[in-house]
Amino acid sequence: MDRNAANAKKVKVMVTFLEEVEKPARRVGGSLKGQIHVPNDFNEPLDDLKDYM
Repeated sequence: MDRNAANAKKVKVMVTFLEEVEKPARRVGGSLKGQIHVPNDFNEPLDDLKDYM
């Protein structure tokens, strides 16, 4: 590939200007504490899958 300006082909260039977007707020660790609960039988087999086990 020859990179001399004299041998360069003409090309069309499209420039797009994007709106600046605010960065989302940083997440705070532990912000969902007390809102998520895991049932006591979480690791038990599901009745729907009983035939496959």
